[in-house]
Amino acid sequence: MALIRFRVNAPPPYKQTPASRSERENQALRRQLLRERAREAFGGSQPLAQHCALAIRYSRRLGRSDSGNIVGGVLDALQGVTYQDDRQVVEIRYAEEPGEQEWYDVTIREKESHAARATDGDALRDTLDRVNSMSRDELERLSLAVQERLTQVHQDEKRHAFHEALRQAGLVEQFKSAGSRDFRDDSLIVAEGEPVSATIIAERR
Repeated sequence: MALIRFRVNAPPPYKQTPASRSERENQALRRQLLRERAREAFGGSQPLAQHCALAIRYSRRLGRSDSGNIVGGVLDALQGVTYQDDRQVVEIRYAEEPGEQEWYDVTIREKESHAARATDGDALRDTLDRVNSMSRDELERLSLAVQERLTQVHQDEKRHAFHEALRQAGLVEQFKSAGSRDFRDDSLIVAEGEPVSATIIAERR
C-alpha cells in the first residue's frame, strides 16, 4: 500500500480564486510549491490510480482559516501529481493548530479496494496515519486513552500470571468468573428477637 508524506514550509493554497491580481499570483506560487514538494516525495512515480485518503495538518501562525477552501485548494493542486483525479480521494482528514511558523503536512495513502481484506499491518498504518493528522488536543486525549488501556492490560496480565502460578502449584483447578446476577431482587430475611446490636451490647457488659 503506497504512503506518501511530506511537509510544505508555507501557507497552503486556496481553492477560491482571489479577486486581486497580487493574491492570484500568490496563490499560484503556493500551488506550484505544493506540486514541487509532492513530486519530490513521490520520487518520479506515476500518480495513484486507486482510491486514496488525504490528510492535512496545518500549523497556522495567526487566526483561523477556511478549512474547506484549503482542502479544495490542496486537492486541486495535487491532481495529476499524486493521483490522477481528485475523485479518487474517498477519505479526507484536516487538522489545524496554532504555531510559530506557517507550514502544513500532507499525507496521501492508497486505499484498498472494497473486496480486499485489511490486514493487521494495514490497520496499524491507518491508525498511525490518523495520528499524524491530529491536533494537540486530540493527541492529548488519545494519549490519556492509551495510558488507561495500557494500565488495564497490565492489570489483566498480572492477574493471569497470579492465577497461572496458583494452578501450577496445585492450589486451584479453575477460577470462576463473577456472575452477573442482580441481588436487588432478593427478599430480605426477617430475624426474630432482639436486634443484633442490642445483643452485642448486652454481651459486652
